[in-house]
Amino acid sequence: MTDKTCDFLVIGAGVIGLAIAREILINNKNSKVIVVEKETEVGLHASGRNSGVLHAGFYYSPDSLKAKLTVDGNRLLREFCAENDVPIKNVGKVVVTKNAQEEESLKELYRRGIENGVEIEIVDISDFKNSILVNEKIILDKGADNQLFMFLKIDSFYYSIC
Repeated sequence: MTDKTCDFLVIGAGVIGLAIAREILINNKNSKVIVVEKETEVGLHASGRNSGVLHAGFYYSPDSLKAKLTVDGNRLLREFCAENDVPIKNVGKVVVTKNAQEEESLKELYRRGIENGVEIEIVDISDFKNSILVNEKIILDKGADNQLFMFLKIDSFYYSIC
């Protein structure tokens, strides 16, 4: 009979499970770690359907753990990719209001982003008027009311891992 003991048992071989196993081994070099997965391959569930977006953390309340972990995770993943020569595209994100009533919501996102330490700015409408997104270039249409009101530009928001 094979020895089926270990120091750490990680259930699930998706991105999170494998990252946890990796961190355990980095911090506990002599430990035995076993990763169990019910599927025949790794990453077949949520990890395999990931869109590749790395969120910046401007949506979350500044006093929340989710905001802290999102901002920290964004930074750590970018550092990991740089250290390990993993290509990553910083394509940015633009949040647009459709009407004057949405301006307060946009201002709240901006406030949260600033408090969470996100690189974020309110930009002039003229920078984006009459454009749409084509080949990673921002192009926004004026919309039904023929007017755009406010934009948030978040440089660190949207990364696509190649």
